[in-house]
Amino acid sequence: MDDNERTLIDKVPSALRSEARLVDRDDDFKTPTLTMISDPNPGRRVSIDLRNRAVFLGRDETCEFTIDDPSVSRRHARIYREQRAGESPAIIVQDLGSTNGSYVNDHPTDRARLHSGDAIFLGDVELRFEMLDSVDLAYLDDLDRAVEESEKDPLTGLMHRGAMKTHLPRLVERCEENSWPVAAVLLDLDHFKKVNDTRGHAAGDQVLRVVGALVRDAVRREDLAIRYGGEEVLVVLAGTRRLHALLMADRMREAIASTRFPTMLDLFVTGSFGVAERQPNESIEDWLDRADRALYRAKSAGRNRAEAAPSS
Repeated sequence: MDDNERTLIDKVPSALRSEARLVDRDDDFKTPTLTMISDPNPGRRVSIDLRNRAVFLGRDETCEFTIDDPSVSRRHARIYREQRAGESPAIIVQDLGSTNGSYVNDHPTDRARLHSGDAIFLGDVELRFEMLDSVDLAYLDDLDRAVEESEKDPLTGLMHRGAMKTHLPRLVERCEENSWPVAAVLLDLDHFKKVNDTRGHAAGDQVLRVVGALVRDAVRREDLAIRYGGEEVLVVLAGTRRLHALLMADRMREAIASTRFPTMLDLFVTGSFGVAERQPNESIEDWLDRADRALYRAKSAGRNRAEAAPSS
């Protein structure tokens, strides 16, 4: 998602809210939503159901809204619906004794009532709270899908290489700011040209679709999975060291080698992998070139294997 697209997303709800005020729609018919404005996932939005219990926000994976940022505590805050006799329901944000505090519209708070359009700061992370009706949500969902589809390779479901030019520098910058490691895994399918030549391009496309699904299942939300070339895939792992990236590459290698294709049960496909952890101040080009050289060593050593670039 580029800056223009994020600006579009940022402006649409306020315009819709202005229209909503003109016709005086009741908040009882709207859905509370949170949108992440800053890193680590700008534009990420979630609708929250507050009918039965609180929604917890924090770094811990058990939170309903996880925020992978070191300035955010493991269980930083909660949002819940409060109903008092004779009063309209209120949506409340409550700090849970976090290290870096919670703020609403730049004011530190232990507990505050939220209104549509409020900015919430948890540590360094900015969120926006909205009360959106079904028209608002449908429009934004369509916009999100359009942005996502524009960045996706239609065959594999992975990010296409053009979108990588925006997302990869952002991911690297985020890792640098937080002193996190980052590793690249480069996959190339072995003897893929032979599949196309002997079985046809439809068979090759089926292999790429299946491999794309395997890769998507293997990566986390914060990682990048990119169709790097015809049968090449680049996976970028945030917060991951060389050894763990090599282990993940080997798991993907085993998954590909053990896959059978429903219409081609006699077809066995393997992949070779090159792994490199980015070094301090290393350019993206040099880093990916080291992963590519490691991939070449895997090919030269017999294929269907994973090799890692030296750690220094």
